[in-house]
Amino acid sequence: MARLIERARRSLSIRVSIRVVAFATCLLLVALSITFYFSRRGIRREAIEKAALVLDGTIQHIANTLHMAETASNNMLWNIEHHLDDPKLMEFYCRQILIENPNILSCAMAFEPNYYPEREDSLYIVYTYRCDTCQQDGIGLAYQYDTRDYTKQTWYACAQQQDKPCWIEPVIGNDNQLDDIISYSLPVHDSNGKLVGIFSTDLDLDWLSKTILSAKPFAHSYSTLMGKNGKYIIHPDTTRLYHQTVFEQGAKQEDASVARVIRLLMSGAEGYKPIVMDGQKHLVFYKPYKKAGWVSAIVCPEDDIFGTYNRMWYFMIPICVFSLLLLLLLCLYATRKELKPLQHLGNLTQMITQGEYGNLIRTSSRHDEIGHLQNSFRKMQQSLTAYIEEANNRSTILSESNEALRKAYQQAMEADRVKMAFMRNMSDQIVHPIERIKDNADYLRQHYNELSLEETNQLVESIREDSDNISDQLNRMLEVALKGDVRAASQEEPKDDERP
Repeated sequence: MARLIERARRSLSIRVSIRVVAFATCLLLVALSITFYFSRRGIRREAIEKAALVLDGTIQHIANTLHMAETASNNMLWNIEHHLDDPKLMEFYCRQILIENPNILSCAMAFEPNYYPEREDSLYIVYTYRCDTCQQDGIGLAYQYDTRDYTKQTWYACAQQQDKPCWIEPVIGNDNQLDDIISYSLPVHDSNGKLVGIFSTDLDLDWLSKTILSAKPFAHSYSTLMGKNGKYIIHPDTTRLYHQTVFEQGAKQEDASVARVIRLLMSGAEGYKPIVMDGQKHLVFYKPYKKAGWVSAIVCPEDDIFGTYNRMWYFMIPICVFSLLLLLLLCLYATRKELKPLQHLGNLTQMITQGEYGNLIRTSSRHDEIGHLQNSFRKMQQSLTAYIEEANNRSTILSESNEALRKAYQQAMEADRVKMAFMRNMSDQIVHPIERIKDNADYLRQHYNELSLEETNQLVESIREDSDNISDQLNRMLEVALKGDVRAASQEEPKDDERP
């Protein structure tokens, strides 16, 4: 690892490639962050629109069907209220509403106790229902279809107490089983406005369940329908139906947002909210059906909404890593190819520093900076070679001049030596005549009175000759000094004059 780091530190192509890839990585991260941010917003917006559209369609479908039952019941109510004096017509009207409205499962017309005093039973009800085994138009008929007092049943008591039309949610019967119908109950009044009974039509809960549960905008989303008191009318988990309220479910969740959303949707609001339920993030879309006081909701896990978005990361990360590695390899290849002339120049420069000038740098045909640099190095190498050749020539000339100077210096030294020898020799030759002149002069001074004229003349003549000899030697020394012919002068033998 250390070797790789050291190699990367010394290699220009690797450093350039790493910087290019690092810069590209930063740009890619910024671009992906912006892209995924807006993609997530777009996906969330589309998911919200899709879920809201599904919820609106579901509510509209339920509203249309329930409105159809309401309209049929309200139209039939007019006939019933205008023919209360004929109990037998009740059977006809109840049967007729089933024939004309295939969505209505059953119908009941129940009267207040003792409304018909001539009948033996104080309670009188006409109940018609769809029957597969019944031969006459597939509709069965019962006058007292249950031994229970219907006045205490919800579908009757609710409309009686409120004295207005109302939708009745499914209830748990005596056998602890949930009724499979929903009822629309209308109070029946006589001509004096007195409440005389309840007219009720029943719809199949199985149809409503299929309508609600089919509202699945996403794979793992589910829909539910809740009543006024928060009990589930329809839920994918049938164990929760009328055994658990939405408030009880919210109380079990650790996130307080669940309870707030439940209170909000049960208040009749419409919209969507994010919640955390069972440790998982969800989006809850809710919308009330105000006529019945019910609330329909669609619960969508965020993993379903952003599942495709999240899976994109699993593909994008390897693709980005592979792309960056490929970019790094391409950068290494490109930079090494582009910088190869620089490496060649570096090698030749190293050889030049070692004194090897034989490898001439090639002329580059490139017109970029590297080509300009290579051609400049070539010119520099040519100039340097010419300069070195000129320096070598000058060095040769200087060496020859130095040799000539050395020889001249040696000759000068030899001349000085000869000159000194000549001077010593000449000095020696002058000394003897001088000593003779001194001796003769001393002798003449001491024996002047004793010497004859002839002897005196001989001494004077000897002194004169020695003086002339000294004068000749001095003249020769001056001549040699002026002409420099020391060697020739030294080769002449000196004259030896004897004292008389």
